[in-house]
Amino acid sequence: MHYNWKVRFMKFVKNMFGWKSKSKRKGITPVIAIVLLLMMTVAAAGMAYVWIMSLQESVQNQGNEGVEKQQRETSAAITIVSAWNDSTHLAFIVKNSGTYTFSSDELDQFTYYFNGVYNDATGFGTPCTGLDEPGSICKVVSDEDFPDTAGTAGQVVIKVDPPFGSTSPYSCATKTAADDTC
Repeated sequence: MHYNWKVRFMKFVKNMFGWKSKSKRKGITPVIAIVLLLMMTVAAAGMAYVWIMSLQESVQNQGNEGVEKQQRETSAAITIVSAWNDSTHLAFIVKNSGTYTFSSDELDQFTYYFNGVYNDATGFGTPCTGLDEPGSICKVVSDEDFPDTAGTAGQVVIKVDPPFGSTSPYSCATKTAADDTC
């Protein structure tokens, strides 16, 4: 007599653990188990897909913001064109020499320095509303004394500091106390 080892093993397990079939339909339970496993696998794959897509979108948005910031910083440039004496105060012309269009909020963040010292003016928002477009200019009258108001020749280095972009310092030097321009 030849016994199938699988049959013997199943009988052993049933006797050992007391498993007995409560129904004559023995094939339905494994089918339901397989369907449930497949559903769980599909649900896990769906959740992984949604998570990866949101992660990819977040990384892509951060990359785009970084590129936009870099483009903005490289295309923004401010230049001081000239300076003169305006009733004993230093006045100067500022030009948007870049290709970037500044917003009014960005214009409010402009600061300027005289001989390396920060001027506590609120920025160019009020006097330089027309500086937003590329190539536009505006006049700024500062509260800084013109270099020759003390009666001797002098020099002031002006630097406009935009929130981003580039600018070059402008040296306003007078040769005599009577000079009104530099």
